[in-house]
This record gives sequence, structure tokens and C-alpha cells, in this order.
Amino acid sequence: MSGLPSIARVLCILSLVNFIANSSLRAEVFADRIEAIQVVGNEKTKTSVVESLSHLEIDDEVTEKLLNDAKDRIKSSGLFEEVEVERLRSPNARRVIIRLRVKEKTSWFVAPSLQFSTNALTGGFVFGESNLLGHNKKALVFADYGPSARRFVLAYRDPAVWESDLTLTVDSIFRWDRMIEYQDRTEVRRVRLLDYGATILPGYRWSQKFVSSVGAYYRNVDEKLKSESQALNRVSLRKGYDVAIVVKFEYDDTTNYDGLFHGARTSLESTLSDNRFFSDFDYNKEEIRFSSGLVFMNREYNWQNHMSIQLGQNLPYYREYTSGGNNLRGYIDRQFRGDTKYSLSEEFYYPIHNFNRIIVRGVLFYDTNVIYFKDAQFSRDAWKNGMGGGLRFYLKGIVIPLIGFDAAWGAEDHTYATYLSVGATF
Repeated sequence: MSGLPSIARVLCILSLVNFIANSSLRAEVFADRIEAIQVVGNEKTKTSVVESLSHLEIDDEVTEKLLNDAKDRIKSSGLFEEVEVERLRSPNARRVIIRLRVKEKTSWFVAPSLQFSTNALTGGFVFGESNLLGHNKKALVFADYGPSARRFVLAYRDPAVWESDLTLTVDSIFRWDRMIEYQDRTEVRRVRLLDYGATILPGYRWSQKFVSSVGAYYRNVDEKLKSESQALNRVSLRKGYDVAIVVKFEYDDTTNYDGLFHGARTSLESTLSDNRFFSDFDYNKEEIRFSSGLVFMNREYNWQNHMSIQLGQNLPYYREYTSGGNNLRGYIDRQFRGDTKYSLSEEFYYPIHNFNRIIVRGVLFYDTNVIYFKDAQFSRDAWKNGMGGGLRFYLKGIVIPLIGFDAAWGAEDHTYATYLSVGATF
């Protein structure tokens, strides 16, 4: 008989567990679900575009997280100055109507472009239309001029061709570039590059977050040696046509507004160029990129990290990977070169002041790169580190900083470097 109390306790516990499980089940079965989605306040933007940006679907179970995520996604598109998500009770039981109330902002913009760092100075302008025909299609014209580089870029992004799951990316470029090689921070070679061409990348959107693309890359390339203080026979300079096939997969679950980056994005890209495509070059390259961000403490603080693995084989000179400058702060622009590159950048953003239209933030950062040529093999000298801090000035509703300034320490070279950018830079 002594075992009966224990059995009774077990039966009570099982009954309680069963009650909780059934209660949860009933809560899920009878949870509020979306009956309809309404969009108000949109004058230029098509209603279908706003609905697509929200990722909301009819019959979705309504939670605070679902509605907050929808608001963040719509706002991070950069098309709207204000976004509100309202929940309205439907006459039907356990059904709600979601109203997306938006206030559009001017979709076109003209901005200056200035980039300054050690041994690099360019200035120009960028003109963009972020909501072409009200379908969230984006077009951009960019040009800059300086002693180290002169570029002209046309770009077009269509996230839903004919409102379908097809996507399209088109880029065209004309570039005059002065490419300098260094050894121990001393110039040893100077090459003048002239190239122009285009990349066309049609794709298919398998879901709101995943896109795959297959396209073509074309460049007419002219590389000329201008000066050389010592013989560098690693790669010969060439003139010719570079034609390549590009395959890309991208998963994107991020939001980005007022410069706050949240979520995760991963991309895998492979490029193959050889004479089967009537190319004068024969090489391949694979790249994996991962970025993530976390916004916390009342959406005031932001931690971001960006990682990449880039591997190439028989790369032409103009497609070799470089480090230094904005992608490895504390060093000269493009100070290091290689066909193999691993990079990691950690950034912490914190608030300084919030004006009526301008947001000022500080940033602390750490950059680390490993870059080398496989023929030379890896050595400790291939690993470089930079760290420092800076300021960012944002216009509210604009993702790109209006002004950015960084001061950095290059750990291996024991040197300081400063970087200034105004408006959009590429």
C-alpha cells in the first residue's frame, strides 16, 4: 500500500501535463489569424509591393513578433518615412484584418560622393531612383573622378520582373584605375587599368528570403605597366576580353533602416571564365559571404559582423583580391594582394545624439584579413589586423551614412590611418 501515494502523484503529474498540452493546442487552434491585409497611404507604391515587403500572408497566425517583423521589413525597404501596423477585429470569430499604414518619401535622390584615405582620393555624385514605376525597382547612376580612379556605373535591380518570382540584376561599368603594389609600404609596381563591360544576372526567388541567379560577366580589359622598381613575375599583364559565367545563391533575412542592421545574410558565388565562352582569360573564383547584425537595448545599439572566404585560381591581375583601406582599416588602400582571402570585420554602433533629421552614432571596429597567393603558401605575414573607432552621420530613413569618419591602428605595421567618406561610395 505504501506505493499508492507515489502512483497517485505520478497520475496527478501526468494529468497536469495533459491539461497543459491540451490548453496549448486549443490556444493554437483558436489563435487569431489574418483574414485580410489592407494598405493605406501609398500613392506611388503599388499595394502588392507593400504586401510583399511585409511577408504577411492570409491565414498567418498573428503574433506581436510577426507584426513587428513586418513593420521592420517595410521600413527597411527605404521607400517609406513612416510605417504603422494596425490590427482590426473582423466580424468573423478569431479573424483579424491587418492594416499597413505608410507614408511615402521621395523615391529619387541625388547625393555627393567623396572618399579619402591614405593614397586614395575620389569625388563624384550618385543619382538613384529607389521605387521605379512604384514597383520597388531600383536604378542608379554613379560617377567619380580622382587621381587614383575614375569610374562610371549604371545599375538596375528588379526584385519581381512583371510581378513574378523572377529577378534581374544588371550592372555596367567604365573604369580607369591606377593600381599600385607595395612591399613594406613602399611602392614597387604601378599598373594602369582600363576596363568596361556589364554583368547580367537573371534569377528566381524561391521564397521571400532565398534567391538563385545564373548570368554572364563581360569586360574588355587593358592592363599596362607604368613603372616597376623590381621584377615581379608572378602574373603577366594582359589585354583582351573577359567572359565568364556567374552562379549565385543568396539567403537574406535582414532589416536595415536608419543604419541599424539586424538579421543574417549569406551568399555563395562562383565565377568561371575560359575559352569555351570565347574568353581570352582562363580562371575561376569562389566566394562565400556572411553578415549578421543584432539590435538591442531599445534599438539604440547595434552589433554587426561581416565574414568572407574568397578563393581564386589563375586570376587575372585586375581580379586579384586586395586588402587595405576601407576593408582593412589601418593600412594603405589595396596594400596587400592575393588569390586567397579570408576576412572578418566586427563593428559595434552606439548612439551619440538624435537630432530632428540627423542621427549621430559612434562605432568601434576590429578588422582582420588573411590574404596571400597559394603559390607562396600561407605565412604569419599574410595575417593583418586593424582596429579603431569612428563617427557616422545618418539622415533619418536613409540606410547609407551621410558622412563617415574612421581612425584606425594597423597592428602589424604600427601605423595610424584615417578614412573619410561622404554620401554613397562604391
